[in-house]
Amino acid sequence: MIVDDSLAVRSIIRRAITSCGYAGEAIHAVSSGMEALSAVNTFRPDLIITDWHMPGLSGLDFVRTLRREGHESVKVGMVTAETSEACMVDARKNGIEFILHKPFRDDDLMALIVKSVGHPVSGRAGARTAPTSEVAAIVTLDDVTRLVKAALPTREFSLKKVDAIHPEYLSAKVLVGSYARVGKKSVDALCIMDMPCLTLMAGAKKGGDVTLVQAALSTEAMRDEVLRPVSRFLENVAPLFSLRDKKPLVLIRSNLVELDKGGLKKALLCNVGLQVYELGVPGGGPGRFVFLQLVS
Repeated sequence: MIVDDSLAVRSIIRRAITSCGYAGEAIHAVSSGMEALSAVNTFRPDLIITDWHMPGLSGLDFVRTLRREGHESVKVGMVTAETSEACMVDARKNGIEFILHKPFRDDDLMALIVKSVGHPVSGRAGARTAPTSEVAAIVTLDDVTRLVKAALPTREFSLKKVDAIHPEYLSAKVLVGSYARVGKKSVDALCIMDMPCLTLMAGAKKGGDVTLVQAALSTEAMRDEVLRPVSRFLENVAPLFSLRDKKPLVLIRSNLVELDKGGLKKALLCNVGLQVYELGVPGGGPGRFVFLQLVS
């Protein structure tokens, strides 16, 4: 449910929700807190996205009333120009799931929506995946540590799991490993490696000299040689994916691609099971791996 007195903002929020894969009929938009309170019993939203400053009932008063009327489990996010710390504290005390400040980008809101209520399941009316925070790990830290040790046998490194990542924190160009079930062509999972991570991994064969790696990557004749150890790493990732049906995956291709092309950025924002690991070595990094399960 969208609650905002601005038609333009309601349209922008609706666009972000539909970009996550939700059908138009799954969205109910109103222009005031009072209208929302009247509609909430029949519409029964999983998530309400509300403004703060609206005529009549403010967004915060709307949320307080919503809770008093027994809707304690409904998740609420705020999209607002309000930034005062006191107001932010009040909002969190009333169980606000997230606060996004205006002006905002569609992909920022999309990421928060998917994190809060998951992604819709294709072909099943009203069905959706679990929020990303509730999805079981598809690749564990121990698994990734073991593979990195094999790829960097003589180097010290640090590896940690990162809670979430926005695409803007990845490099403009990334290496993408695409995985499918045996005998199938449709991609079920991805391993995305940003350029800092790629140079750290490939640099193991170049004496740790990332400058040599970067120079080699810019030369088509040397690129395959530089990427060979990284491709082996991507091949070894395949058995680690633990998808629900337990069917094995294989690496079907790996490509250097622009992050902004081919729907990759949307896949990062609107899919489940996403896990991010940050790799560092003394004097280098951090680089990032992203593992994610795709949903259609």
